[in-house]
Amino acid sequence: MNRLLPLFITMLLATGCASLSEKQCKTVNWQEQGARDAYDGWDRSRFEDHREACSEHGIATDTAAYTKGFDEGLARLCTGARGYAMGTEGKTYRNTCPPETDAKFREGFRLGTDIRKERRQIDSTQVQIRAAEDKLKKSQSAEERENLRRQIRTLDEEILDAQRRVRRLEEDATRAGFGG
Repeated sequence: MNRLLPLFITMLLATGCASLSEKQCKTVNWQEQGARDAYDGWDRSRFEDHREACSEHGIATDTAAYTKGFDEGLARLCTGARGYAMGTEGKTYRNTCPPETDAKFREGFRLGTDIRKERRQIDSTQVQIRAAEDKLKKSQSAEERENLRRQIRTLDEEILDAQRRVRRLEEDATRAGFGG
């Protein structure tokens, strides 16, 4: 098994790098692919990945159709609401929006990213509380129990503070028209 592992990894890397399969290259609507890539936040160089993948199978690509679709997708991507959604989903922004829409997208993206960060902090703090509560149940020492109770109260307050920050950020997003 150990001798097969490098071969398996090589095969996985070789197949995992292609942006499109042979079947996809044969059936793709290049305008729709361009729109989808832009909306998903890819930059224009993504077309080169597709071109390489399809050329390995001897299949031509349609640059003009892809570019037209990409421009349409950018118009849908580069809004504050889409930036907000991508931020809350933890997606990456690849600096693809044109200057005239970039600031609004980034504003939404920042709010969404900040909300995601706060929510993740809440989740992490809740895990810490559960661990402290488990220790509290097993604790024999009165001093240790009191320290754990104090720690739990502090963590509870951290959660309340983070929840307030999330509410403020969501209100900011709603006021800006991004959702929330």
